[in-house]
Amino acid sequence: MPLWLVRDEDTADVFRVAVRDGTVRLHVLPETEPPGLRRFYDRLCADDESIDWRVDHRVDGGNR
Repeated sequence: MPLWLVRDEDTADVFRVAVRDGTVRLHVLPETEPPGLRRFYDRLCADDESIDWRVDHRVDGGNR
């Protein structure tokens, strides 16, 4: 499974990004702020607007 560390220069947030079976998994630290997540999502969607993205999230090992 490919794994990258991605750093947002403006917010200084760091994400661990994994891609498996067409799914992008973004792992963030608890102190990550919403603006950093929004910027990551907006850039991801901007690359190909024809893709219909769905966002799910898990906290502490369970779904929310």
